[in-house]
Amino acid sequence: MKNKFITNKERSDKYFSKKSSLDNEISDVEMECYLTSTSEYGSLIESLFWVERLAKDIILSKEKSYETKTRRYVDRYGYEDDKKEFIITPTGNNVLSLFGGKIVRLRDTFCRHSLTPYAEHFIKHLEDMILLDDNKWKKFQWIGCIYSVEGNEGVFGEIDEFLDGLRGKAQSKEFEKKLNSLNRSVKENHKSLLSYIDALFKRYSRLLVLRVDLNYSEGNGIEDEPKKFKKYGQVKKDFEHFLNNMRSNTLFDHMRGYVWKLEYGRLSGYHYHVIFLFAGSKVREDVNIVMMIGEYWNKTITKGRGRYYNCNDKKEFYMRCGIGMINHYDTKLIENLRMLAGYLTKADYYFRVIVPKKGKSFGKGGMPKPKSNRGRPRKVKADRKEKPSFDAANLPL
Repeated sequence: MKNKFITNKERSDKYFSKKSSLDNEISDVEMECYLTSTSEYGSLIESLFWVERLAKDIILSKEKSYETKTRRYVDRYGYEDDKKEFIITPTGNNVLSLFGGKIVRLRDTFCRHSLTPYAEHFIKHLEDMILLDDNKWKKFQWIGCIYSVEGNEGVFGEIDEFLDGLRGKAQSKEFEKKLNSLNRSVKENHKSLLSYIDALFKRYSRLLVLRVDLNYSEGNGIEDEPKKFKKYGQVKKDFEHFLNNMRSNTLFDHMRGYVWKLEYGRLSGYHYHVIFLFAGSKVREDVNIVMMIGEYWNKTITKGRGRYYNCNDKKEFYMRCGIGMINHYDTKLIENLRMLAGYLTKADYYFRVIVPKKGKSFGKGGMPKPKSNRGRPRKVKADRKEKPSFDAANLPL
């Protein structure tokens, strides 16, 4: 019986729609990595990202690569017969999508980079399997030519051995140590950012929270290793220029804090997500301020090479809106802002691949000075009801 195989587009849609450990972790920028391919180098980055996600999903689940079912069929003459059906699971399909020549080139291409634990674990386990039995690797590459239930069960049984070995090695202390190291840095950034937000609201009774995404009109897609360093260098120079000019630009006179996160998308290239916190007692028109910041990035900093997305102009689309005017007693809005902080500090799955060593992907302003005890104490007010809208972390770029 012939297996049913799905296209890359169908596989991507199915992978993102099914409930798994990936829920609430995938941004629109990351989605671009699955659905777009602009160069061989960029395609390898895409494969590396896919390996990271798939390895994590495999380790956290117990799903096999295939299932068999027996069904009773009745032919046109009325004779009954039991037939065995072979069904490839989503995990089996996803693993097969990686068993091509591309994945064996990943380590050679990114040998100078520190891969994330899940990607490193998957590739190392695959290499060990190939060294032990090259014929098994050839079977996986020709799986599409196998049509019998018995033939499929034999090959996919070996794929299940591969999955079981991957899960078994993930229980090792060495892998756990690497994973803890990655999670530790994420938790430290998250904790630091939450403390920063809390300190700002403790110091100021009302803050106008702005979010703007700073991009490039032509994108900054990576085509090869040398261009990666060149494009990253230009992006870093632009943003440092932007941050340095804030000190003398009157547009930022009432700014009390800021947070930024560098990301990479196959369509948008390098880009920044930035949150600004302004004194709510001094300014009010958040949409206009974000527009002026975006135009400043576009016209002054990048000389027309840039573009921007005004998130504050789309507040009605947020389910958990954490931008706009927020008072110190608006606990719901502050909690939404804290959730946005989680998005900004989430793990970078291929950060070290697209950013040279010692490069940074996250930063924030300095801690505010403690507030004086003089003056009237703050009044505590009840939470205001918030209008439902879309999740700030998942708004399209």
